[in-house]
Amino acid sequence: MQKKSQRDIKIDSNDKKSESDYAEVLPLLALDLKSSNKNLHIPALNRVLNIILKSPECLDEFYNQEMPSVLQRFLSPNEQGEKYVLSTTILHIVGVYEKVTDDVVRANAAIEPLIQIIHSPNEGRSSSACTTLMNLIYNIIIRSSLIQTGFLGIVHHTLALKPEELKKSSSSSEDETVPNHVKLGLLEIVLRLAEIEQDLQPFDDLIPILDELKTNGEGNMKSKAKKILKILNGEGIAASYLSDKEKIDRIRKLEQSNRRLEEENALLKEETEKLKSKRTKDLTMEIINPDTEDIISTPKFNGQLKISKKLSKTNTFSLSQVLENGVYAIEAEFFNSHDGYVMVGVVRDSFQIPAGIHPNLAGCNQHMVGFAGKVWGGVVYYKGSSTPGNTSFADSQIVKAEYDSEKGTLIFFVAGTQQPVCMTGIKEKVRFIIYMYYADSYCIIKSLKNLAIPTLRHVANENFIQW
Repeated sequence: MQKKSQRDIKIDSNDKKSESDYAEVLPLLALDLKSSNKNLHIPALNRVLNIILKSPECLDEFYNQEMPSVLQRFLSPNEQGEKYVLSTTILHIVGVYEKVTDDVVRANAAIEPLIQIIHSPNEGRSSSACTTLMNLIYNIIIRSSLIQTGFLGIVHHTLALKPEELKKSSSSSEDETVPNHVKLGLLEIVLRLAEIEQDLQPFDDLIPILDELKTNGEGNMKSKAKKILKILNGEGIAASYLSDKEKIDRIRKLEQSNRRLEEENALLKEETEKLKSKRTKDLTMEIINPDTEDIISTPKFNGQLKISKKLSKTNTFSLSQVLENGVYAIEAEFFNSHDGYVMVGVVRDSFQIPAGIHPNLAGCNQHMVGFAGKVWGGVVYYKGSSTPGNTSFADSQIVKAEYDSEKGTLIFFVAGTQQPVCMTGIKEKVRFIIYMYYADSYCIIKSLKNLAIPTLRHVANENFIQW
């Protein structure tokens, strides 16, 4: 008679021990299950199963020993022996002990063993499980669990399997053909579900295989398939499958779409890199003063620039910044303007503005465009013509002009709102201009910026004047 080891003696005495003693044994069993000695595995699995059944309070130690990971080596579907049975049983019991609150998931714990038995090659056992599950279907939670947790996918898998596919997926030398009683039992369950369930859309994946059984099936299977299809057709459920040609066409379109997306992403990445290198910059604010006896430029402590008028006379001045190769914007606010007797615009860089001129003065108006204030109704002057449509402006309103050298556009904003009348076709260097008339009137140039990106948007009634 073989002498027992100390571990065997300790484990054999489990029936007389407390729950804490059971927990002490689990580390030893974990070692046996990790051992390369295969003779230790089945006894250890039996011990673990008994402990879980007798003492669910030991679950903390079960997880401390990482038992689910330890059991992983025995969970391969190709494992045919007792190790597979014991390890899956242990995990099933542990899963049920977890007290999952989702009723549909909990119901699956009852359904899953029955589905396994239905697939049994023993027709009597399979039929018994099928009858049990069909009776459970009247419970709405069981029914929902069957539909939502993969039962229909299992049915599709089993009905679609061909003998050659089964041989490829199994290492067993036994006859792997799915018995007809299994397929018929599954069809009976699907038929019962279809008769009771209101939402039959999840059944659409079964239609192709049901059509095949309707055409090529035999006896009861053909009859069951016809009945199920009649119910589905009556509810307007159509097959959600594609022919091989349709699949190829869809794959080709998806590939083309993916290529376009890759190209667009590459362009966006390139644009992003460009924008990173072209961040908005504040520019130095200085003017080209054509009349120093009238116009006074005073830098302010906050970086803004104040331009004042000493005399009541016509004068237009430009900023010194030449606008080229980018997007530029100026913001100005007027005071004491006498109801908006002012303008904002641009001038050709090649044109030197003389003292005492108005942007719409004959000769000069071929080189300048001006967005006029309220007294002129907010028109845009260019080449002797005035174009209405913009909101007029006067004192204490921020007026903005934005020039995009790449697009050749000049747009205007009043109090942050883009105006519809603007310029296009400017393909040369320009400078911003400001016009004022009355003595004691002044403007504050609040900012002069080189923008990273333009703010031009399409607006209602937009009207582009050709430069």
